[in-house]
Amino acid sequence: MPRPPDIFVSDLEAVSQWTAEPKQGTYAVKKAARFNRSVDDNILSSRDYKFFKGIGIQAPSKIVFQVKPEYRRFIALVAVDDECMRWDSPDGLKQWPQWSKAIKGPTSYRISQLVFEVSFDGKSAVKTPALFNGDKSWGIEVAVPAGARTMELAVHDVESRITDPHGHGDWLNAGFVAT
Repeated sequence: MPRPPDIFVSDLEAVSQWTAEPKQGTYAVKKAARFNRSVDDNILSSRDYKFFKGIGIQAPSKIVFQVKPEYRRFIALVAVDDECMRWDSPDGLKQWPQWSKAIKGPTSYRISQLVFEVSFDGKSAVKTPALFNGDKSWGIEVAVPAGARTMELAVHDVESRITDPHGHGDWLNAGFVAT
């Protein structure tokens, strides 16, 4: 587990943000990234551990930050947020496998599989393996290349017949170690 950063990215202003439009045939609703909250405005949570610093996102998404010369390393924990494992009773239904009709509203309790990627000036620096709901947080620690101007935090859905698109991921305690 990486140590806490000197500068949290959730305290910085993003240069740009992008979240994909929901795929046709899904119940996803486009949700912008949230700083220090999950994408559904809950406390950031991974395996019931709560975090008060970080960024909650809906995949696929990208957030770009400016890099200052004093930033030496980027560190973070990444995970699928626990909210993807909670049941929200869409259309008043109890819980799968009792679904006997089409669901008209947004759903939870979906199986998500996400890959987190850190890039500097458009060049990938590190990519996680695919993480499922309930997997332990994955630690990221990467050197900031000398002269780097921007850092992009991207989260990708894994295309699979067993997972749902638009999972909710978290960049937990994400930030920079400075000199």
